[in-house]
Amino acid sequence: MPTKKKLSPRNKGQQERAKETYTLILKAATRILAREPAALTTNRVAEEAGISIGSLYQYFPNKESILNELIETEFRADTEVIREACAKFESRPLQEMIEGLIEMMWQIGERPKKLQSALFQILGATKKFDVLQKIHFEHITMVSELLKTAPDWHSGRKPQIVSFVCLSLMASLLKIVNDYEDFSKAAFRAEIDLLFRSYIEAS
Repeated sequence: MPTKKKLSPRNKGQQERAKETYTLILKAATRILAREPAALTTNRVAEEAGISIGSLYQYFPNKESILNELIETEFRADTEVIREACAKFESRPLQEMIEGLIEMMWQIGERPKKLQSALFQILGATKKFDVLQKIHFEHITMVSELLKTAPDWHSGRKPQIVSFVCLSLMASLLKIVNDYEDFSKAAFRAEIDLLFRSYIEAS
């Protein structure tokens, strides 16, 4: 019976120098995935990070554990973008809030095309959709709470559902536009901006 590969990192870096090395490894893996996903190996990551393979193995036992940690790190970074936007636009008029939310969603979707595709492939291979779903619902809750603070929010609408529709639809649309070269990103953005403004502002 094959041995199950360990997916958790050995060391997440508790001391400052260890944290720096841990971060270097993940950033190196991200750069490789963004350039050439199939080329990612522990040796390539170590070379890209400027450390020895022995040092890398002190933090991650194999390639799979690097990828596993990278998924959570990348999608948790989205949480910080949303948190900052929610803090910035809390209690603002709905129009300002919508502009801020649209900008936030575009910022989240600006990962390089190859990195976007690689992350979704890894998600399928590692079956970590439950982790992504949990993070997604955290984001929905954060945006829902923000919408409630708008002084001109339409009281008859449910912010949780509006938030769910917007974030879910935006994630799908951004994946499509990253997969097809034929789309003009500027024209696509203009249409998406119109779509979301019309939807959120509808009474």
